[in-house]
Parts: sequence; C-alpha cells; structure tokens
Amino acid sequence: MGKVIITKIYRSSKDKKGNLLVTQDGREYTRLAIKTKEYGDRYLSGFGNEKNASWKVGDTVEITVEESGQYLNFSMPKEKDLLLERVEKLENEVKAIWDKIYEAKEEPDFPEPTEEEQPF
Repeated sequence: MGKVIITKIYRSSKDKKGNLLVTQDGREYTRLAIKTKEYGDRYLSGFGNEKNASWKVGDTVEITVEESGQYLNFSMPKEKDLLLERVEKLENEVKAIWDKIYEAKEEPDFPEPTEEEQPF
C-alpha cells in the first residue's frame, strides 16, 4: 500500500469495437488506467468503482500496486487493511510516548504518611 499522485487517468467501459466490457459471468465493468508521478510513464491498470469514480489528475490516492510481468496492476486497499495500518501506527505512537514517560521518570520518592494521615 502506498500513496501516489495521479498525472494521467483513463476510464472506459467499452472495448475497441465499442462493445461493453463484461466479465466472464456477464457483469459490466469499467477499466481504469492511471499514470502516476511515482511510476513515471508506466500505466497502472485496475477496475473502476464507486471509491475511485471521482479521481482526477493531481489527486493523491492510496493504492496497492502489483507487478505482473511487464504490466503494473493496482487495486484499492481493503478497509480492514487500512484500519490495521492505522491501529499499528497508533500503537507505535502510544508506545513511543510511554517510553519517553518512563525514561524521564525515576522511582517516585513518597514520604511516609504521618500518624494523622494513616487510615487505620
């Protein structure tokens, strides 16, 4: 998973002959190809969906990229993966804060309670 900046975008729901693109089981789909700052002149291919329908040139988006031979394919990160990444980041931040707190602290020096302060 990583963030990329879109430099070019191409969407199509039809093939070169003008026929609708359909999966083997007959569902229509949209082909989405993007170029990004990070991958230069190489197109990344994926599928259009409601989450990427508003993408435009200049947008910074988070995708997962896989190399398949000479081609680059991208997919949208799953919500679960995004949440796990966020939780891991938060855990690391909390650990760093606790480490700083414990490094700075010495054993507290509590005075012995006086006879009036003792509960029993």
